Amino acid sequence: MSVEQTLRMIRRVGIIPVIRAHSAQEALLGAEAMEEGGIAVVEITLTVPNALEVISKVAAEFSGRVLVGAGTITNSAQPPNASTPAPNF
Repeated sequence: MSVEQTLRMIRRVGIIPVIRAHSAQEALLGAEAMEEGGIAVVEITLTVPNALEVISKVAAEFSGRVLVGAGTITNSAQPPNASTPAPNF
């Protein structure tokens, strides 16, 4: 998805719910609830345990239906690497 398409989707949805959870399972359930409620954009903070795995699972499970972003990035070493599916934003 291009940057323009990503921005268009975020504008259409109108909000970016942030998922900050105590466990990877809670974060996955939160993303599932957003999708079921018709909210097609979520941000998962890197403070969630195993956040990169959660982002990868959400991206794979809801591919084409939900944009997933990474939040609370505090340094350049934190964004997903080449071996991890990247978030949309």
